[in-house]
Amino acid sequence: MNAAQCRAARALLGWSQRRLAKASGVGLSAIVSFEHGGGRRVSREAVAELRGTFEEAGLEFLSGSEGGTGVLSHAGPGEAHPHDPIRPDSIMSESRAQ
Repeated sequence: MNAAQCRAARALLGWSQRRLAKASGVGLSAIVSFEHGGGRRVSREAVAELRGTFEEAGLEFLSGSEGGTGVLSHAGPGEAHPHDPIRPDSIMSESRAQ
């Protein structure tokens, strides 16, 4: 999981960084640093914990071998759009257009 996928996963779930920290047990400052590429290096274990938390919430991470990186939701009816992947570059494009 990369930083853009982390942001996309939070967006799919409607989670704040604070909520992700509480759900995963990873410190808020580590999440902020990871998502923004700050100077502080985040451990592989912390990234694995974040990814595991998202996967438990029904998300799947797509790698470049599957047509690009992204996040796929396996949510049920009425939840986040099932089987509609969010690609990190589309989030950036939408935010620039606004």
